[in-house]
Amino acid sequence: MSIDVETPAPSLKDDLLDGVKEFADFLGWDEQVTYRMLRQGHIPGQQMGRKWVGTKSAVRARFQSAA
Repeated sequence: MSIDVETPAPSLKDDLLDGVKEFADFLGWDEQVTYRMLRQGHIPGQQMGRKWVGTKSAVRARFQSAA
C-alpha cells in the first residue's frame, strides 16, 4: 500500500517573481524578449504600476501545459 503525499506549495516569498529581470533570470531569457512576452500575455504575470510580478509556479504551469 502506498500513500500519496502532496508536495507542499512553496511559500509566496520563494515563488514570487518581482520584475522583468527576475522573470528573465528564471526563464534564462533576454530581458527585452521576456518583457515583450509578458506584454503579449505569453507569460503569466501582472503589471503593477511599472513593475511586472508573477509566480514561478504559474510560469511553470503555463509552459508545462504548452508542452
